Amino acid sequence: MTWLYFRVSPPNSATSCKAVQQHHDVCAALLRPLCPTRVLCGGPAHKCILRNFDCILDALQEYADSATAESVARAQGFAKLIGHGNFLISLKCAVAVLEYLETLNRAVQTSSKSVASMVTAMKMTVGALNDLRDEDRFQALFEEAVMLCRKSDVPFPEFLRQRRQPKRLCGPAPANTWTTPEEYFRNQFFLVVDTAVTQLKLRYDQTGLHTYMQLEKILTATDTKTMN
Repeated sequence: MTWLYFRVSPPNSATSCKAVQQHHDVCAALLRPLCPTRVLCGGPAHKCILRNFDCILDALQEYADSATAESVARAQGFAKLIGHGNFLISLKCAVAVLEYLETLNRAVQTSSKSVASMVTAMKMTVGALNDLRDEDRFQALFEEAVMLCRKSDVPFPEFLRQRRQPKRLCGPAPANTWTTPEEYFRNQFFLVVDTAVTQLKLRYDQTGLHTYMQLEKILTATDTKTMN
């Protein structure tokens, strides 16, 4: 999102690239805009932001110091948004899930693969995603985000103000509340993992797809016998 803002015009891009190159020994051309629609193509962009987090913040601030009033407000708003532990831990969680989904995405779009092999790849991805649903795995992600916050001198992750649930939803029992930011983001991370797993299972657990696989098996077996 931040780099998409930089890329909206050549002056913005030139200013941001100059700031990046001045602050860090990195190639600004490696940074890519975050696509809001093609989520499974955003992994490299997310990783690039994490690798160049400090210089992106510096570039935003430098642009805010030299831009017009409207652009200053936008740049400062972006800097405030990404310069927080909530953004970093969210980005860490997204990268952890998207790595598996991007690998699967490349596998199933290969023209030489059969439907049966694609379904097998989906099932393997589901198993890998289920392994992510582990408190120790999330703990490692959270600690990495906290270390990056400390290194970059940005606020640590914190959960938003919790609203009291209506009694018609929770009844007489006390509503569930999170006591620590780690607990809150763990819940969100597991929710993302569960959503990805559920959607993948819906894709390959279909009657029509199983029928297609049986037909494919017959055709490939016949073709093999003909060649022999």
